[in-house]
Amino acid sequence: MVVTEHPDAVIAAVRGRLIRGITVLPSRGGYLGRANTTLMIVITRYELYDLTQATLGADHAAFIDILNTVDVVGEFLTSDQQEAKRAAQGQPHPTD
Repeated sequence: MVVTEHPDAVIAAVRGRLIRGITVLPSRGGYLGRANTTLMIVITRYELYDLTQATLGADHAAFIDILNTVDVVGEFLTSDQQEAKRAAQGQPHPTD
């Protein structure tokens, strides 16, 4: 879960590094009462570094909450499937 006041920038940065769905939830901070956005992104533990770097690169004040997921039902691409999708779209791997 990523809480940010700059959702478009964070979404673009994350999508530039990972091929993952992002659920966008309008939210409001409980302490200051300011409007913000919570992004729900399910990743593998191996993608955590890329997610963190992309998020903080786009919004250094973003709040990241890392939750353990027990199971996922639905489309969740493996790293090989992500690479194949990148290749089909003509996108280089973000670390290239």
